[in-house]
Amino acid sequence: MSNDNNEDFIEIDMNNNIADPVEVDMNNNIADPVEVDMNNNNIADPVELDMNNNIADPVELDMNNNIADPGEIDMNNNNIDDPVEIDMNNNIEENFFNEENEIPMEVIGVNANIVNATGTSIDDLDIKCLKEIFKYLNIQEHLLAEAVCEKWKGISTSGWKCIEKLDALSNDYYFGDNSLPQDKSIILETIVIRCGHSLSKLSFDDKCSQRTIDAIAAHCINVTELRIYIYGENNNDLSRLLLNMTKLKKFSIRILHPKYFNDAIFQSANNTVESFEMSIRANNNYVCSTNFALMIQRFENLQTLNMISSKINNNFNIAIPTLRQSLKQLDIPDAIFFYENLHIEEFTKLEELQVSNVPQINNACILNYVTFLKNLTVLNVSDCRFIDDAGFSLISHFPKLVVLDVNSTSITDNALRSYVVLKHLQEFICSETNVTDIGVVGILQNSLKLIYLNVEHTGVTRFTLETASNILNTEPSNRVLEIVVSPVIATNVENLSEKIKVLLFP
Repeated sequence: MSNDNNEDFIEIDMNNNIADPVEVDMNNNIADPVEVDMNNNNIADPVELDMNNNIADPVELDMNNNIADPGEIDMNNNNIDDPVEIDMNNNIEENFFNEENEIPMEVIGVNANIVNATGTSIDDLDIKCLKEIFKYLNIQEHLLAEAVCEKWKGISTSGWKCIEKLDALSNDYYFGDNSLPQDKSIILETIVIRCGHSLSKLSFDDKCSQRTIDAIAAHCINVTELRIYIYGENNNDLSRLLLNMTKLKKFSIRILHPKYFNDAIFQSANNTVESFEMSIRANNNYVCSTNFALMIQRFENLQTLNMISSKINNNFNIAIPTLRQSLKQLDIPDAIFFYENLHIEEFTKLEELQVSNVPQINNACILNYVTFLKNLTVLNVSDCRFIDDAGFSLISHFPKLVVLDVNSTSITDNALRSYVVLKHLQEFICSETNVTDIGVVGILQNSLKLIYLNVEHTGVTRFTLETASNILNTEPSNRVLEIVVSPVIATNVENLSEKIKVLLFP
């Protein structure tokens, strides 16, 4: 018997009569005759009847006309190969994770109807065509496809090789929000075994089992971008996790509970990393350990270093000689460090420096930066209260500056009026400062490439908007300027140039 659904069938009523009689044409012939074979004029696929003319072995259908108790169909689609026991909810009752890495059905939650989900049209496609279709399945669909039949399970192997990104921090591959943690870990392990070698981007957390961690270490050897959330609750051994990731370029780690964090993971990192980000949950500053500093020292090609909410101590000095050679972007917001322990001015190749809310940054620091960091294009000193008018006058001497953020600093109009023209400045943020129209208009007149200006929560009025509008109207260029203002100004923006876009952040 074919595993295809019978779209046309005769319905029998309670008295074994044909509920929907066969339609007869004008000549008393059956209008839609039964198909007969070519040789013996027999019904091509006869139905066996019992002594009472009932179907001897009828297929039981559920409320949705699906086979109530389907079995697994063999490769020839004829015989039930190994019937599966079904529970009251039509779910597969008994499955296990066998030596061939069969997917545990109780974890996936595959309904028995999935076996009957394949229509005749797709089942008739050849393997080459099915492989092409399987390339477009997402991870959850791949897992479901494997449960349909042996044919699909074999074809899905090639489809797994097309998956390059796995974000296990989302619920995209889970089967319902109520999955138990151990079930999610098994699913993740199954996925990693299937497609680990093809992954280039991977995100996961350490809530999974040690077995899953080991599977990631063994299979995900071609990953170039890795993001990990560390909770430290399972006490997993991560010391060998990165050992085989010899192609890793971008490494990001977020530590939720630093006091439970074992930094042995840093020991296995290879020297291929070019971008490293470490984020610490607020108020849980991580003190730079020797393992951390030695890892940074190994990153001889490191161009981007992002350490959020970190305590930078003398250990970090180990890495400074390496960072001098390659570092182009340094982002250390909310960091705690003693100035003498981190000589930023030694990173002479820096192009982007973000030191927001670092209380040790002051005017003396700015002087050193201006002297040695000639390639700087982005500078963020927001919330550095010790930066005042004197510090700002130094900042204006960076020759290549494109983005400048002095939000919540101590600058006033005096600094902006003495502002030296920055030929390349495109974004200027001075929100939550004591500046007014007098100072900001000077910025507008001297920064002819400015496309973004944030003056929210300052003393700026509509006069600044009108001045900006007049400047842009007289320019031959198509420059458009976005200006972020306070709500009181945003209510009166009529008759401004079309080149002015007034923005209001909620």
